[in-house]
Amino acid sequence: MPMAAVSKAKRLIHTVYRIEPGWGSRTDGTACERPDMLSNLDFGWLAMAVAAVAIFSFIFGLALDALISDDGFGAIGNMLVLTVGFFLAIVVANRYGHDFDELLNACLFGLGGAFTCFSALTLAKAGLSRL
Repeated sequence: MPMAAVSKAKRLIHTVYRIEPGWGSRTDGTACERPDMLSNLDFGWLAMAVAAVAIFSFIFGLALDALISDDGFGAIGNMLVLTVGFFLAIVVANRYGHDFDELLNACLFGLGGAFTCFSALTLAKAGLSRL
């Protein structure tokens, strides 16, 4: 059944209101901000998430170090760049209003951020070495 133009407009308005900061409202009419994905985790789960991402980043950092030895940052450096990029992408996406209802979406977005961060820093290092 096709949607009417009015229902599409209502869905768009609902999406825009949800993305804007302070999207929720309290009973007194004031806006409240929704918590970020990472701030919902207690310390134990956050530590396990950071440890799991760091372990996988270290394994991938070792492979990257073998491939691009002098152009990279070493195994530990690659791990740090990938781990920071992973969590930074999730935090930035939460700040811009992306809801990660499923863990798979957050992981895919984090991986994209990790490789974007790694690529940007590698390109910056290559550019500075040419000066």
